[in-house]
Amino acid sequence: MTCAKQDIPLRGHGDDGKRRNDSNWRNIIRLTLRHGNTVLAQHLKTARRNATYTSKTVHNELLQAAGYLIRQESCHGC
Repeated sequence: MTCAKQDIPLRGHGDDGKRRNDSNWRNIIRLTLRHGNTVLAQHLKTARRNATYTSKTVHNELLQAAGYLIRQESCHGC
């Protein structure tokens, strides 16, 4: 939500984890892990690779949901 409100992109070119400068999305995940989110850490360790919910498709779904919530918030029942 913070990224959406601040118009900060979650994903960048070549967001595949192989580049030196990762996307904001990957950096937010790392920051969350460094600050002790054990639930996320356990999920990323134990989930199947295709069930981590960190894909481009999930990014897009999160952005759509965030955009909807922000529009609802700014509209206040329009």
